[in-house]
Order: sequence, then C-alpha cells, then structure tokens
Amino acid sequence: ADVLFESMAESLGSRSIAVVLTGTGTDGAIGLQAVKLAGGKIIVQEAESAEFSGMPTAALQGGTKY
Repeated sequence: ADVLFESMAESLGSRSIAVVLTGTGTDGAIGLQAVKLAGGKIIVQEAESAEFSGMPTAALQGGTKY
C-alpha cells in the first residue's frame, strides 16, 4: 500500500484520496503521509471497528519516513 499511495501522491497530488481499512502490520502508514503532504485526502477505518486493527492504528499514528 505504501508504494501505491506514494505513487498516487506523486502523480495526482491534491487530487489523491487514500483509504486504509482493516489489516495487520504497518503497510500504508508512510504512503498516507505522502498523500497528506501532497494535499490529498486520507480516510482511515476506526481501529475499534476493524477486524484487524494493525494497519488502521499505524495509519493514525503516522509514518516515520516523513
């Protein structure tokens, strides 16, 4: 997800919309920061409603690359 979101941020800038739903691990967190820095919109599922909360939690805590 990070590679997809970073590519989208680079290509689409403020027209980007990135969504992270249920999942394990931290994939997507750094890419979301790239979308946010490019002026795009990010949507993250609430960790409490996710079957697996790893990805939403990591996304809300932000990436470490940016």
